[in-house]
Amino acid sequence: MEILREQTKGITHQLNPVENDLIDEFVKINHQKKISELKHAAYHSRSTIRSAIEKYLNSRVNKNTKLAHRSDLLQFNQFLKENNIKQLKHLAQLPAHHLKALCESWLDFLLQNKLSKITVQRKKGTLQRFFKYLNQELPQLITAVPHLNSEKHKTFYSRAKTNAFTKSEWKLLITYLKNNPKTYRLFVVLQTAMSLGGRRVGEILSLKWSDIDFFSDRVYIVPSKKREDITTHVLPLTESLKNILKEYRKKLGYKLKTDERVFKKETQQRIDSKIKYYVKKAGINKKFSFHSIRTSFVTWANEAGHSQSEILNATLHKSTKMIRYYDQTEPMTVNSIIKLRMDE
Repeated sequence: MEILREQTKGITHQLNPVENDLIDEFVKINHQKKISELKHAAYHSRSTIRSAIEKYLNSRVNKNTKLAHRSDLLQFNQFLKENNIKQLKHLAQLPAHHLKALCESWLDFLLQNKLSKITVQRKKGTLQRFFKYLNQELPQLITAVPHLNSEKHKTFYSRAKTNAFTKSEWKLLITYLKNNPKTYRLFVVLQTAMSLGGRRVGEILSLKWSDIDFFSDRVYIVPSKKREDITTHVLPLTESLKNILKEYRKKLGYKLKTDERVFKKETQQRIDSKIKYYVKKAGINKKFSFHSIRTSFVTWANEAGHSQSEILNATLHKSTKMIRYYDQTEPMTVNSIIKLRMDE
């Protein structure tokens, strides 16, 4: 309090008594606020890291994100326990470079256990988000967010190499999934994604029954790509997709809540691994992922002669640059020079 008072001493002689009283009140309030923040930090310093993880998870909105982050952070918590770090105060006592070294040693441990670089990079991102949350909530306690930029934990890959299904390959896979009772849910997931313009896996898994209007034939979608614009977009519900979803809802066999997710208990990683497995089982000798549906939709739409505006309305991209990015149409088969036949 005295320090703050000294900082304002030079101008107090120019102020009237009322203004001096206001300064005293301001200094007193800020002093009490600092004490309150310190007490808050001291209280939470005795909390376990597990309880801090649970609070962080409760701040996440997307259920799929919660599932993935819970798995990653509980693994990290177990690693900390093995290093005798159980409470937040133990983390707070570590200098910034020691905290960074601790996090990187965990990532090294994951690599030694033969986890792929893509998986390790994802876990690294989860870790940094967790420390950013702690820094925002408890700045008096967790003062540093470790910058984990080591080259050995990075991976580089291009989505442009994602294969597009041919229509015959897609039909073969869909027929196999539909005829197998164990894979019926996956069949519905893939058909929903393709019928709604090649939707991303996160958008499909976040769908709720309340987002599907069976009366006006509309589906309400919020693109999952990280961006400031979170506008809800409306897509048409085709007759074939409506019948598939109604049949799927009937097979679930219980009364559904409107806020219930259509494909609950599924995660992005599980869906992607299932696709890779069943593509081989169906006898297709190519590598595909869930994102192949998006590439396939754009490619098929271009082959059918749809305009870029029509494709943008379906995929919800913001620019035609992404349409060209996903399109795997052979340039010579869809070319305005050939179509116009200017030599005739």
